[in-house]
Amino acid sequence: MLSFTFLIGQTFLPMLCAFKSGVFLFFAGFVVCMTVFVVLCIPETRGVSVEDIDQLVMSHWLWRRIVGNSSGNRVSGGACCCPDLDVSDVVEKAT
Repeated sequence: MLSFTFLIGQTFLPMLCAFKSGVFLFFAGFVVCMTVFVVLCIPETRGVSVEDIDQLVMSHWLWRRIVGNSSGNRVSGGACCCPDLDVSDVVEKAT
């Protein structure tokens, strides 16, 4: 993140000289692209319990393709993708 800020700081003045006020439209275009990404690709989790996050991810059009189906090598509850993990061992160690 710091390197991105450094890059913007180093390129802003040369771009301002070249584009004049158009540099602000250039950066506004990035803001529009990031806003579209967030709206389309990040599911809303407000009011969703932790237990229901897996169901929310599986119902989202993009994350359903990335995560895959929940019947694979996932622990029931969907919190972990470790095929060797036995939930009863975790519960016994926690108590």
